[in-house]
Amino acid sequence: MSDNLDLSTVPAPDVFTPLDTEVIIQRMTTMMTALVPSLGPSLEVETNPITKSFQVFAYEITLWVANANRQSKGLLLAFARGPQLDHLAAFIPLKRLVITPADPSVFPPVPEVLERDDDFRARIRASYDGLSPAGNRGMWLRRAREASGEVKDVNPISPVPTEVTLYVLSQLGNGTASPELLLAVEEHLNPDDGRPHNDILRVESAAINEYAVHATLSVGPGPDAATLKSEVENRVRLFAAAQHRLKGEIDLDILRGQMVIDGVTRVAMTSPAQSIPRSESAAPFMTSLTIEVTNANQQ
Repeated sequence: MSDNLDLSTVPAPDVFTPLDTEVIIQRMTTMMTALVPSLGPSLEVETNPITKSFQVFAYEITLWVANANRQSKGLLLAFARGPQLDHLAAFIPLKRLVITPADPSVFPPVPEVLERDDDFRARIRASYDGLSPAGNRGMWLRRAREASGEVKDVNPISPVPTEVTLYVLSQLGNGTASPELLLAVEEHLNPDDGRPHNDILRVESAAINEYAVHATLSVGPGPDAATLKSEVENRVRLFAAAQHRLKGEIDLDILRGQMVIDGVTRVAMTSPAQSIPRSESAAPFMTSLTIEVTNANQQ
């Protein structure tokens, strides 16, 4: 199953060339010394015009190699972004879904909001699993996700043979799927070409387990309190966003660990009071984040 593969764990291919300006300069110096031995001692002098030219050449080569590395990464699904990802998807073919359509009739005009890179990448990966008409998990994932750009996550469960309950998480708000979205998914998965004829399908919204985060950080002398607070808030928000999915979970120890950074001597977290376990039909959603900072020496 493609959804079990974490692309971030895939080793980088050998196509990427390491960048080391000093190595390039040393190679140029060695080659020049071999060609003109009398220049050897003078090439050790930093102010030598030839040495300076080596430094310029090495810098330009480094820029060129870095650009070549970026272009090579853009050809790989794990690293492609923006238009490069769109071109990779065209081979399938797939295109980005519209989450919020543009509205030029208002002022200021509302721009079109398209599917994020990570969501689009997940659909690309699931595309080949979805080619099967036999009702495998990949088929349900692909067909449900392509029903609407508002679909953030789905999870098909078959409690008994020939019966499938499809839980849908929305991109909007806390993730509760609207009746309109559920209807769009159900219609897209019609028996004619969207799923096996003998499957009885129910489409339901994911349950949302809301929680608030409230913690007090004790910091020692030296670190700027505002900087520490901002860093911790960013880390917690990223963690919460990553867990806002079906089968996501909020473990108190892991959540508290997001707040332990250099300069923080103690974390007192009062909310949430308990962990939120993973659920096949629910997703956790952080409703608010309150981080307070106190001086450890004043406690």
